[in-house]
Amino acid sequence: MANVLLRGTVLTGAGVAVVGATVEVFDRDDTATVRATFTGGTTAAGDWNFSYAPGANSRRVDVRVTNGTSISFLKYDDEIQVQSVETATLRIINPAFDAEYDIVPAAITAARQLNLPLITATDTFAVLGLAQTFTTGVKTFNSGLLSVRNPGDSASYIVVGDAIAANRNLNLPLLTGTGTVAVLEDVVSGGQTFAGTRIFSAGARIGADSTNNLLDDATNGAGTATLYIGNASINVTSDERVKINVRPFLGSASPLLAGLEVSQWDAYLDGYAPIGGYTGDYIGFTAQNMQKVAPWAVNTQGDTGLPWQARYEFLNGLMVKGWQEHDSRLSLLEQRVNKVVERSSNGWLKEQR
Repeated sequence: MANVLLRGTVLTGAGVAVVGATVEVFDRDDTATVRATFTGGTTAAGDWNFSYAPGANSRRVDVRVTNGTSISFLKYDDEIQVQSVETATLRIINPAFDAEYDIVPAAITAARQLNLPLITATDTFAVLGLAQTFTTGVKTFNSGLLSVRNPGDSASYIVVGDAIAANRNLNLPLLTGTGTVAVLEDVVSGGQTFAGTRIFSAGARIGADSTNNLLDDATNGAGTATLYIGNASINVTSDERVKINVRPFLGSASPLLAGLEVSQWDAYLDGYAPIGGYTGDYIGFTAQNMQKVAPWAVNTQGDTGLPWQARYEFLNGLMVKGWQEHDSRLSLLEQRVNKVVERSSNGWLKEQR
């Protein structure tokens, strides 16, 4: 059986060559028969090499490196191409760099197997961590997605990183005790479709992180921003300081109100009914007729061809003015009737007859 050539280098934890270390070769699990010894110990560079004649029935050997009280074993098995290293730390050094990679095996009670994927051409496999606890610093996963799976389940959670031009932060809330956080969606930009119910216990802010933009059911708020549903605004600001050239309306509201045509219709086209499930006739106004009398209360949508919209609350001022006009006329009629009654009681009507 042909001799076997073995070579290696012995370095300290700081990467310094170990000089004079004893290197010996034994048959596997047998330290009685020395197959070969590197004469004179490791060189000034920490190197050793020798050729040895393996046993007749085995090519499995142990290489023992002794440096003072420190002993390490390298195990070689040429038959099945398995090399074992018995050491607390396996250090890998790229000759072009000063730093090292340390592989430290954890204490285990049974053998573990790390299966590497098939790597072809110039593919690179980067081992990040298995059952890893990240304590400090930033850990970057250079992958389009991150798969997380509970060992008891067959399905996985897939975290997909969208294409972005700048870094984004996902801030998790402080959890105490047995608290659980459920990440729904953190939308930085663009649109998002929500399936199911989303509960915002502290309200929702739209457009900007300000109480001016708060939608909530627990406070009346004091916002100044105008919000929109579709193209209809939600704006309750009525301060005269934000209105230009405020003056009394001296015209008559009655003719305008009289010009509002009250219409009746059977139903709405699909998707436009204001009250679901109602199947009777409707009575009210159309935006086209309102626009002739009160154009300030109608959104014609320009020339887009979209359905016109009307804001009935914008007719309130007109209706109040009309009521005031009719109330004044009723007051004058009452005064005239009272005078007629007074004269009648004094015999004026009898004289006229």
